[in-house]
Formats: sequence, structure tokens, C-alpha cells
Amino acid sequence: MPEMDLQETTERTEAATSYMQEEPDSYISFLEECYQESRNSSQKIRATWKTCFEAYNHIQDYSEKEEWQSKLTLGAPRVTVHRAKSIIVSALTNTPDFVSVQPVNKSEDSALLAAAWNKVIQYHLSESQSNFILHFGDSSEPGFAIGQSMEMTPVWGKRDGKWGITFDMGLPWQTFRDPNASPRSPQSGMYLIREEWVDLYILLNGMEKGVYENVDLTFGGSSNKQQDVRTPFKPTTAVHPRRKPVRVRRLYGTILGRNGEMLLENATYTVAVDEGKIIQAVRPTGFTSIKWP
Repeated sequence: MPEMDLQETTERTEAATSYMQEEPDSYISFLEECYQESRNSSQKIRATWKTCFEAYNHIQDYSEKEEWQSKLTLGAPRVTVHRAKSIIVSALTNTPDFVSVQPVNKSEDSALLAAAWNKVIQYHLSESQSNFILHFGDSSEPGFAIGQSMEMTPVWGKRDGKWGITFDMGLPWQTFRDPNASPRSPQSGMYLIREEWVDLYILLNGMEKGVYENVDLTFGGSSNKQQDVRTPFKPTTAVHPRRKPVRVRRLYGTILGRNGEMLLENATYTVAVDEGKIIQAVRPTGFTSIKWP
């Protein structure tokens, strides 16, 4: 598919935004359909994650055991997982140039540019800045425990009063990929969905700053005391009654209309699931070479 130019992207964005205002249910149902497609196609692997997660946390169910039957307690694999994680951290710590930029050709300008970028990268990934090695080690931990590591999304923002790179860490069960995506090709597929629980006060503050819309005080009223069976890793105990966690899903990728026509590609929008409200309007992702962060 040929790339859209700026004018076409602008026109499609305006049309998609107008359509969202006229028929928000179309966008909400499209996200739900993508979510169900991804979830249904990954049920087996998610069941495996859950089993491994419970073993990792030493959660054992003896409810089907008879009184006379032995209840064998197995050693939790935490020690093994943490040792594997420490090997990763140690390997990166002992390899200062684990991330580097190479010149694209043999010219002096290319070499100078690569050297400059190497200094920038080493600075921002250093322990005193984003502490990449620590976060990378943390991201590998679920990989050893359940077979799938965490996602690391670099974000440019303020940390301790200074601007720099931070990392948003996404757990495996929070991501729902297009089942037609190619293995080992994270940018393939038509869409990617991320699901998380966000406290109501964060959404309200974001609405004041223009980040979110359509948020009100009734959000989160039905989800703070019930377990979501589609998110088995969410604590079953009730959280603080004033926090009111809201289940939020953000879709990245190509958006289709009711008849299968493309409305916009490389776009994103966000929905408060249980409330059935769009809280971030459709817009281009803004990335030139990737579909989602």
C-alpha cells in the first residue's frame, strides 16, 4: 500500500474525527472486535502464562485433593528466575557498548555522526538517567517465569525535575496483538491493543490538561470490587474505595469502517471499556517509521 502524503493524512484524520463524533459506537465496536479476535486466538498461551505465573508465585490449588491424599509442596522457581535475571544484568553491565550506532558508510561525516549519537545514547541509557540495564533486567524476569518478557516503551518526559527518557513497562497479558501478525516482527499486523487499569483521578487530571475527554466521576464505580475474568492477574481483593480503577484500552494501527473500508492507518484512540466511552479521540500516532511504540 502506498504511503499517504501529509495532505491525505490530514484529510483522512478530519474525516475520521468527524465520523467518530457522529458514530462513536462504530469505533468502540471495532476496538472490541479486534480485542475479541486477539483474545480468542491467544487463549491457550494466556492459560499457560496464568499457570506459570501461579507456579512462579507458589500459588497451588489443593481443592480437589481428598483429605487422605498428600499435598506436595513444590519449590517456587523464584530463585532460578532471579539468577537468570542477574545473569542478564551482569552481562549488560560488563558490556558498556551493548547498544551502539555504526556509520552507514566510510565517510568521515558518517563516522562523526555515529560517534555523536553513541554519546547521546550512552548518556540517556546510563544508570544516572533512564537506567536501561535495570529496566531491561526487570523486563526479562517474566520471560524466564512465564515465557514472555515485558514490553519496554521509551517515553520522553520529566523525571525528578529533569527531561529525559523513561520506560513504560508493559506486562505480557496487557497486550493484544493481531493474530495475523508475523512472529518476531513486532510492527506487523493490522492492530495492537494495550489494556490497563488507570485510577479515576489520573484520568480526571488528564482531562483538565487536555489529554483525555468525556471522563466523569461515575467512572470506575463497577470495576473496583470485582475480579475481571479476562484479566486473571488483577488482584481479587477490593482496592481503596476512592481510587476507582478504570479499565482502559488503547488501539494502535489501521482503523476500518463498518463496511471494511480503511478510515485511517497508523492511528490511535482510547476507550474506557466498562463505561463505553471514547476518552481519547482518533488521531495519527505521529510516528514515521513504526505503527506503535
